[in-house]
Amino acid sequence: MRKIKRTYLTISLVLGLIILADLFFLFFLFGQIRDYSQLLSSGQKQIDLLEQERKELEKIKTFYKEERPNIEKIENVFVDSETPLGFIDFLEKTASDSGLAIEIPSIKKEAGKGFFSSLTLEISLKGPFPNLMRFLEKMENSSYLIEILRTDIRRIEEKKLGEKGFEGLKSGDVTANLSIKVSAK
Repeated sequence: MRKIKRTYLTISLVLGLIILADLFFLFFLFGQIRDYSQLLSSGQKQIDLLEQERKELEKIKTFYKEERPNIEKIENVFVDSETPLGFIDFLEKTASDSGLAIEIPSIKKEAGKGFFSSLTLEISLKGPFPNLMRFLEKMENSSYLIEILRTDIRRIEEKKLGEKGFEGLKSGDVTANLSIKVSAK
């Protein structure tokens, strides 16, 4: 009887150890499953976030493609402060188309508030008064942000006609000295 009790006791102990080992293994296994589940959940959240960012980026790309002409127009509003040749060409062509002689004796760069600076130009124009008005109208309607700071318009005296710098002008023509400020990038 003692042998049977000892056998039962041994079997019970072995079964208890097996059950205890299984419980420990299952606890460890469920802990690993929980950790991997949380990792998978956070990975899914990151994937969802990246997918949302991708959709937003696609919206931005679509908006940029649709609005590109307007963006280019906005960029053309500002004169290049380092090399304002495009703006000077515009002034010279506009003066020529208006039938005026033009000189640009000075250009001064000014630091502005925020991102943009400005250029201040002194312009001297000679020609008929209606042509000067046409020139000013074309400047006003141009794509540049121009502010006229100072205007000095004088009729050319008869005695100056034919002098150096006044060749080709007629009686009644004017000289105009303008100081303009143009927004630059």
